[in-house]
Amino acid sequence: MALKFYFTKTTNATVPTNWHGTWNANGSAVNMKLLTAPETATPTSVAPTENQNSADYNVAMGRWISDALPVGTTFTNNSTTWQSVIGVGENNAAASHFDRFYIWIWTGSGVGDSSAANLSTDANSATEWTTTIAGRQMLNSTAVAITTIGGAGTYTTVAGDRLVVEMGYHSTSTDTVTYTGTMYYGGDGADLDVNGDETTLSAWISFTGVPSVSPSVSPSAS
Repeated sequence: MALKFYFTKTTNATVPTNWHGTWNANGSAVNMKLLTAPETATPTSVAPTENQNSADYNVAMGRWISDALPVGTTFTNNSTTWQSVIGVGENNAAASHFDRFYIWIWTGSGVGDSSAANLSTDANSATEWTTTIAGRQMLNSTAVAITTIGGAGTYTTVAGDRLVVEMGYHSTSTDTVTYTGTMYYGGDGADLDVNGDETTLSAWISFTGVPSVSPSVSPSAS
């Protein structure tokens, strides 16, 4: 079964105290809601720049946070997988931008920033973005295995747990030219597909091997 969310442009007033991924820059990043249905709004974009002489420079583009997940949702190492399609691109082939994710479960009913489980930690794609912005398969995979849950390798949600998806780009450019990476989010259309139109279709992320239940059913969804 699958649990699916959309990267909306609805501002999320409740955000964790800190970012959990390793990001060298997050000043241009947005904080938005991760919802189970597209919103009634056309997509928009975030386009942070970087000009660092570093082969390992990470720029956060946004942090999307769900409402409270259904109690009893179980994520399991090597059994639960995820995939995502988002409209992204770089302004110059020399930028050397690659998608990067940090996905975790925020526990505490929207207070503080305690992590109950890390689902994907500082994961970089091996495939560089292109100068044509369009729908892209994140991490170049339709089934990214979760392998980073600690302890017994499984986590079952409790009341108030939320999913947090931190997304951005990893740059390997070693010059000081200013380059731009662009990501589209929001949208009220159909699901964005690979090479699809990011200006009309909706970016999304889904998890398989978990119940397909709306987060709104949790008693702590508010």
